[in-house]
Amino acid sequence: MLRKGEPSIRPIRTITGDRIAIQEDLGMYPRRSRLMVSAIHVLADDKLAKPSSAGVPLGAGHGMEPLVERIRPLFEREASLIRWVAYRGALRFLDMVFATDGEWRVATLTMGLEVGKDPSSGEHQIRAIERPGPIPRKVKGQITGLFSSISLSLEDYQEIAEASVQAVNANPRWQLDDGMALDYIAWTAIAMLRTGKAKEVLGHPEPGMLEYPGWYADPLLAQAERYWDGTDWTARMRVAAGKRWQEFATELRPRLLGP
Repeated sequence: MLRKGEPSIRPIRTITGDRIAIQEDLGMYPRRSRLMVSAIHVLADDKLAKPSSAGVPLGAGHGMEPLVERIRPLFEREASLIRWVAYRGALRFLDMVFATDGEWRVATLTMGLEVGKDPSSGEHQIRAIERPGPIPRKVKGQITGLFSSISLSLEDYQEIAEASVQAVNANPRWQLDDGMALDYIAWTAIAMLRTGKAKEVLGHPEPGMLEYPGWYADPLLAQAERYWDGTDWTARMRVAAGKRWQEFATELRPRLLGP
């Protein structure tokens, strides 16, 4: 039994109110992955998630905003985790279920994007398929911009996954704000649902309901505990050191991304 400090808290209910079956504990499914699966569940009944919507592009001004508003409540009291769900939840699933170039090409077409050659330069470029109808030029730029950002981050996924929290926070290439992170999560959820790949992860357990401020299994690493203050995850962490807790500080959110 560890002495000194406040006791650990483990949720007894999931975020949907069911009794928790697989506890969030050290070494178990981390909360970041559970929240990504919850986002998939939330969007599963959306018309844009159906296979019949294959080929319809997704981005700001073209279907993205309502999807983001549906998943936003999942992060209402843990905003500092949004970016990590995008990087180590959404990108992890994309890397896992679209593991080959062929699978990624299918996903790209399913998400309404195609690779072609620029007629003037001859270079490869990504184009948004104009479906279900014409898409304004600005909106097409937003659609392809989101896809390019996700693709570039996916190329970095192994490096992001293996880097420390501090290293990710310090790298200017990985400074994803909450708005773009929610776009990553929604885009990934729709891609997995349209292609039928979501079934490969829907067995992940639900996140636990955070009811009281206190020490919970760290939502990112699940190898330590982090303090949740009732409004968000704090920088306070602790690990077991013999019969005592050793506390230290690690920010989830880079300062430039505030608050």
